[in-house]
Amino acid sequence: MANAFWVLLFLPEAIAFVSLFVIGREESYLRREFGSEYDDYRARVRRWL
Repeated sequence: MANAFWVLLFLPEAIAFVSLFVIGREESYLRREFGSEYDDYRARVRRWL
């Protein structure tokens, strides 16, 4: 249980980092690359599967 504490402690920061820096950049790239096809896909699929 002591080892799990450190993971749980930093989990919110890791999720925030991924949400703010990784997903945003990836979505921008995919929107430029695929255009409206990607927008249609985003409308059907949740961000966090």
